Parts: sequence; structure tokens; C-alpha cells
Amino acid sequence: MGRMAKKSRFLITTADERTWPPDGPVLFLGAWCRLQSRSTRWTAFEAATVPYHWDDREQLYRDYMELCGLHEELLADLSRALNATHGTHHSVRYWRILVGPWLQYFTQILFDRWTMIHRAVDGCEISATKVLDLRPDVIIPANMDVFCNMYSADVWNQAIYARILRGWTNVQCELVPVAEEERIAEPVLSKRPEGIRGRIKSSFTGAATRLSQFAGRSSDAFLIATHLGLKAEVLLQLSMGQFPTRHRSVPAPQIAPMASKRAALTLESKSPGPFEECIRALIPEQIPTVYLEGYEALCGVARATPWPAKPKVVFTSNCYHACDVFKEWAASQVERGTPLVIGQHGGNIGSAKWSSGEDHQIAIADRYLTWGWNDGSPKQFPVGALNRFHKRFAMPDPRGHLLLVTSVLPRYSYVLGGYPTAASQTEAYLQDQYDFAHALPKHIYDQMVVRLFVPDWGWEQPDRWRAEFPDAHIDLGVAPIGSLVEGSRLYVATYNATAFLESLSQDIPTVVFWNPLHWEFRPTAEPYLSELERAGIFYPTPKAAALKVTEVWDDVAGWWRNPEVQRARIRFVERFARTPQSPIADLRHALTTVGHASSRR
Repeated sequence: MGRMAKKSRFLITTADERTWPPDGPVLFLGAWCRLQSRSTRWTAFEAATVPYHWDDREQLYRDYMELCGLHEELLADLSRALNATHGTHHSVRYWRILVGPWLQYFTQILFDRWTMIHRAVDGCEISATKVLDLRPDVIIPANMDVFCNMYSADVWNQAIYARILRGWTNVQCELVPVAEEERIAEPVLSKRPEGIRGRIKSSFTGAATRLSQFAGRSSDAFLIATHLGLKAEVLLQLSMGQFPTRHRSVPAPQIAPMASKRAALTLESKSPGPFEECIRALIPEQIPTVYLEGYEALCGVARATPWPAKPKVVFTSNCYHACDVFKEWAASQVERGTPLVIGQHGGNIGSAKWSSGEDHQIAIADRYLTWGWNDGSPKQFPVGALNRFHKRFAMPDPRGHLLLVTSVLPRYSYVLGGYPTAASQTEAYLQDQYDFAHALPKHIYDQMVVRLFVPDWGWEQPDRWRAEFPDAHIDLGVAPIGSLVEGSRLYVATYNATAFLESLSQDIPTVVFWNPLHWEFRPTAEPYLSELERAGIFYPTPKAAALKVTEVWDDVAGWWRNPEVQRARIRFVERFARTPQSPIADLRHALTTVGHASSRR
């Protein structure tokens, strides 16, 4: 990349204004530095912004493939180091189940932060920057759940940028004092009210868990966070001849970091490049304490949890990621020969050109239950959309509103997949939504409800929409979506995830649009998307989608019932969100016929 400007500039790495200078000229490391609510501050600067490296999506995919290879090397070395530290002899697969999710995220996140810092240093003359004078323990996560709240926070990212700047560049770093009690703020996650059904479900889960300690057998299949719904899970367990139980995840212990433990954990390489040198230095600094200082306590909690001693199979759709107690318990069960089954728990998986989450799930599983697709892996086992076994919407209102369902992703890149990455691409996504709304005729716009996404990730979505459309009808995304769907005439989906799969699978009239350059499909999925496009369901631009909405608005049902439209919908749903004829029998077969792969993988 050539020099961005001859002028010397002060580097701003995050939206934390404690590290901003009083005036310019400045260099913003990325669009994530600029919050909507603080526009009067950042627009006052004479500023430039570093071009985002992964706006070149082909480069993103190449980097993703290389980072997958690096992840495998680091996992093998970290497995050896952790075994040596803890005096254990666990397999790489054990550590892949337990520490693999964090290592995958951290590798991809750190590479992004490293690359952007060096693009700034190589492309512009930097006068100086400011970094927060944080205690090291403030940015060390206690466990994976805590880490998932950290990686999107300005303070954590500022600390990572500072570590790279001070350790691998010559940029002058001015220390900014912080309060002794400084902690990384977690993102505000709006929670939907539990409601009567939720309280009944929670009560049943608690009672069933306690009862299972007496009625259950040590060899029963273990099911947790399956996404099946209460009724389906009970019927499945009865069909397998066991007492129905509903298990809860258990919080991981939070142990303070110890400098001596971290100094003793080393990941050496014979001839690492600069980035590999950086990540091998930062893994011991950043690894969650539950895998190092708190590992013994973690194992103790896992052993004390009243779960089956020798289950015939372990099945989850969600706990494989951030539930560290479950992961340690499951990894130990796998080493004893128990097969691990993972169920697909969201859209995008199976259709996106690449997906870090999918790669990890298939790598740790003996069998991976998909929503209908199979790309040829012997582990992939199509059973249908697990979340659909218990969810039903009433048919929409033919005289109802237009429902625009939107999304946002964290301002900072996290784990990589076929979706927008970091702030600049989410800004482009949001602009597409505004362009769609602008392209609607007034009588349809006046009947549009905009469904926002939770969590907000600092995007301040209501403020952005109000700035563009002061009179827009906004739904904050906190209440369940069912009533909005049932009161709509037409559902407009704008991202490749679960939401539009649910609408299509339930035969709800749906128009879909997104930028295919930011939501890449894999070759095996492209024909199905192309068929939706030919049928007038999918559009690659917001204006084309708005024209279709306008065209069909007065007779949505007449358009939707067209045989060509229905054929395309049914073929897509059969591949990516199929509803099986005998879901319980299919699931029982999937769980009772799975073999066990080598525990040494």
C-alpha cells in the first residue's frame, strides 16, 4: 500500500476518547473509531482513515485459509504446552474442544489488529499515539464467556493495539492514566422478557435436573442446549428409552491471573515471522485463566456436576463454544470413547463460502447434524432445522405492514466467515437498508416496520435510523418477532442467517436482498440462491428489491403462490432448512448410530 498522506498525523486506534488528541491532524485506524453519538467530535478533526485491509474480500479469503493452517500449528504447540504445565497427557482433540474456540478467535482477531497497525505505520507518517496505562490483568479474560464480551469492547481492543504498537513498532506511545478499578465494559445486551412459557420451561428444567440424579442412568444419552424445544427433547429421550432430563450449563470458575504461570507457558517456533512471533508471545499473556491458572478448579467443577458418568452419546447445539465446564467434561468423555454430536444452530452455516464456526464444529464432532445440506463429509448428517421442530408463526396479514428485518455485526472484526467484516462493511450494509427505504414509494414506506438487531455492538441503530428517517417505525428487536411477522404483509430479509430461513421454511412471503460481495455463497449453495433470484425472491441490490416489493404489494399472495416462486422456495428450504417428516425418529437414528473417531485427532 502506498503512503496515504505526507502529513504527519496522530494515530487514533479506537472510539475510546481518552486516547484522542485535542485537535488534528489525525489518522483513524478504522471506521470503528467513530460513534454515531460522537459525530460532532470526530467531524471536527482534519482526519484521514486507514483503508481496511479486508475490504478486499479475495484477500480476506486467502488470509482465512492461511490462518486456518496457523491455527492448527498453534493448537498442537499449545496442547503440548498445556499438558506440560498441568502434568496431563490429553490429546489434541481434547484441547481442541476446550481451548480451540478461544484460540481460533484470538488468532483471527490478532491478525486483523496486527495488519491494520502495520498498514497505518507503513502508509502514513505517524507523529504519536496514546495508549491506556492498564494493569495487565484487566485485559485477561477469565473464561470463554467473558472473552466473548471483551473482544468487541473499545478498551480491550485499545489494549491489544497498544501491545502491538509498543512491542513491534517504533511509534511513540503516550501513556494515559486510568482508574485503579478500571474494568472492561461489557456490551449492553437487551434481553427479551422471559414470559410465562419461559418461566415454566425454567422450572421444568430445574425439577428435571434434580430428578434425573435419581431416575437417570449413568449410560443415558446426554443432551444439553440442543435447540429442540422442550416437547421435542422430551419425546426424543423417551424414544431412546430414558428418563427425560433438561440439563443446564454450569458457570466456569473465575480465577485471578498469575504472572509466574504465564511466564512459564511458552510457545516457541524455530523461525517465526513477525506476526507469528507476536501471537506466540501474546497467547501466554491472553489465554483465559480457566485454561491455565484455573484449570484444576475447572476440572473440579466438571467432576462435581451431576451429569452421567458414562453417557452413550453427548449431544449439544450450542454449549461447544463458550460453556467451559461442559467443554472440559465433554472432552474428557470423548477421550473415554463417548461420541460427540453437534447440531447446527443457525443459518449461514452450510451456505457461506467459509465459516470458522462450521469448521470448528465439524472438527470436534463425531457427527454433525445439518439442517438439510451435505457437502460430502462423512460427519455431516442431514436431519433438518432443529430450531424449527418447535417454532411456528401464524400466516401473515394480507393487508398488514412491510417488515424489514435488519442486522449488525461487531464494529471490530472477530471470527471470520462469509458475512461483513468490521465497521466499514457493516456501514455499507446499513447504507443498503437506507437505500432500500428511500426507494420505496411513500404509501409502502409509511407501512414499513424496521426490526433492529440485538445486541447493538455500539452501532446506536435507533439514532442512525432516526437521523436518516425521522418518521420511521422502529422495533428495537427486544420483543419476540412472532407478532411482527403475523401482522406483516411481506417480510424483507437482509442477511444470510436464521431469520430468512425461518420465513421461507414457514411459507411466509419473503423478499431477500444483500450484497453478494459481502455475503459470499459456496459453490454447492450458489445454484439454490440463483434459483431464488430467477424466481424474484432474492436481489443483489436494495433498489431492485424495493422495486419488487412495489410490484407485488397490492397482491402479495398472488405473486407468492406462483408455481415458479414456490418451486424455488421449496428447493432452497429442502437444502438449508428442511422440516423432516419424522423428526424424532430421524434424531434418534442420528444419535444411536454414531461411531467414535480417534481421540488423538
